[in-house]
Amino acid sequence: MHDEKLLGGEGTTIPNADTLRRSTADALSPGRGRAWRRFMRFPRFGISYFAWLACGGLLCLAAFMVLLRGLDAVGHLPPPALSNSVCVDEKLRFLREKGEISPNLLIVGSSVAWRGVDSAALEASTPGAQVLNGAFCGLKATQTAFVTDWLLHHYHAVRVVVMLVVPQDFTGCRQVADHVFNIHDADAYVFARRSRWGFYYRYFDPVSLLHNAVGIAAQRQNRTPLDPLVFTPTGDGPLNTIVTRPTLGDLAMPDFDTTCFTAMRDMARHLSAAGIRMTVVEMPLKPEWHRLYDPAWHVADTFDQRLDAALAGSDARRWNADYSTPLMDADFTDAVHIRWSAATSLSRVIGRHIYQ
Repeated sequence: MHDEKLLGGEGTTIPNADTLRRSTADALSPGRGRAWRRFMRFPRFGISYFAWLACGGLLCLAAFMVLLRGLDAVGHLPPPALSNSVCVDEKLRFLREKGEISPNLLIVGSSVAWRGVDSAALEASTPGAQVLNGAFCGLKATQTAFVTDWLLHHYHAVRVVVMLVVPQDFTGCRQVADHVFNIHDADAYVFARRSRWGFYYRYFDPVSLLHNAVGIAAQRQNRTPLDPLVFTPTGDGPLNTIVTRPTLGDLAMPDFDTTCFTAMRDMARHLSAAGIRMTVVEMPLKPEWHRLYDPAWHVADTFDQRLDAALAGSDARRWNADYSTPLMDADFTDAVHIRWSAATSLSRVIGRHIYQ
């Protein structure tokens, strides 16, 4: 573009936009020019970088599958970590492998219920009963209510629920999450029986996997007498051992948690409304524990009263096996867990009380 100056009549060129951009680029220092050229090459470098990154990710996934297959081949593959508790996850694996069953009597509770009931003896003393032990280790009362509701959504023939409890189950409920696992994932894994491999990727935790892999075979083969992961056909977890823990395990009682009893109250009323009979069985505690920590049975009496208050307004019943069926110190592996020999005899007594 040209313009004539009024004085002198000389022509002056005014640069257009393209010329201005070129001039700006030419004016850049050599260092800045190199930076500009590197920036212009970055998209090509970036595509290559992310392609290699994707290849590396796929190789890691493939290596993880090889690890899983290898552990499975030698019997050291833990269950998928849906709860990140190996004994809970192993119970989910048991239910998955059990397939289509139709129990009419459901046992629920913590490890006290899982290890303290001989379902075969219970069935023998309760004609017509088809028992499933749906108890999981380590549960507080709030968590038992969650698991019970989940199981009843799938086992529609259940007409009787027996919850086995000890005072320790009713402490610390506010310190734990009610949901022990994700319901949708547990449904897909246990009842829809989707491929188990996908759950190992969804709950990817190689550190936990390898830690559990070290001991899982021994636990499944009953070579860890106090922590076996062995199941009867009905889901019991027998402690078939003469070994005793060096300490009582659960020592002096923490304070009861009102949240625990509220969960039981809601559970009892829900079952009553659904026409399902509920019996709460207070399991025996080791006599040594009573002698050391509750010699006047104050904790036991308070527990009775709070259970009765929670069950009021429902059709649920309570039976105290600690009073009715006293056991000896030798029958226990710790403060609350009983040996399989004692579980068999106690289960026969429980069976006789369920329908009274």
